[in-house]
Amino acid sequence: MSETQLDFAEGLGLPQGSVAVNRRVWFQDLNGNRADFVDQTPFYCYPLADQTLHRFCAIELVEAGVAKVKDVCQSFEIHPRNFSRFRSKFRQQGMAGLILEKNGRKSKRTPTLAAGITELYRQGKSTYAIATQLGISASTVRRILKEQGVQLRSPFDDHKPLRISTEDGDIQNELPQVTEPQVIESQVTERQAGAAYINPATPQDYSINVDDDDVAFLGEFRVGVAHKFGCHWRLTGGYRALAASGVALSTEQIPVGRTMSGLIANPLVYSNGDLILHGTYGGLDFAW
Repeated sequence: MSETQLDFAEGLGLPQGSVAVNRRVWFQDLNGNRADFVDQTPFYCYPLADQTLHRFCAIELVEAGVAKVKDVCQSFEIHPRNFSRFRSKFRQQGMAGLILEKNGRKSKRTPTLAAGITELYRQGKSTYAIATQLGISASTVRRILKEQGVQLRSPFDDHKPLRISTEDGDIQNELPQVTEPQVIESQVTERQAGAAYINPATPQDYSINVDDDDVAFLGEFRVGVAHKFGCHWRLTGGYRALAASGVALSTEQIPVGRTMSGLIANPLVYSNGDLILHGTYGGLDFAW
């Protein structure tokens, strides 16, 4: 980095030792780590010894539209030709494209890769999506997550995504998701009151108060797409269905053909009903 950048940082009123990339982006190196900022908002932090994350941060500053290539290359001491090559490989292979390959066979399972896989998984990506992005197998992703002590989600998470493509390539897959069926204990309370003609000639008031415990099953299915436009906006839409079995429905508590006298003498809760809720959804997301 040049003395001009350090002088520029002092002119902007930044902390001592800070380096200004431009009027908005700056960074500071402390205790072997580099913290990058956009205005006064933290952007990224990584160990200086990790060249993979160093390249990743430089590319993300350009992709986010907050810095130009020439400014980033000068501040991060990356040759413009190398930056262009890493940027192209990152778009094709993700983080795996930023790792320098050495002669001889070498395992891709590095601390940096393990940290990247853990972070992507905690962001909600499936093991299959992570494997596709990093160019490794899904079994390797699961093995690394287990070695890092990460609790794996349901096996339903490891689905294969539907292939959706457009000319501009901006449509992202929101994969069909089937939530693992859940077994839940439900408590049903039924209360009825009114006037009933147990004997056609003499109406009689009745009151029913019944509690019961039963087992219900709950499942979910969801499929959708997301279209990203601009640096901050994303349009989403899809279909979602929720099914429940073993629930008590109000319309089934007085079965057809059952007399009121039997209902009062031996009240029961009928919890063998099924329920399906489904419909489309849409949304607009803004990230800053």
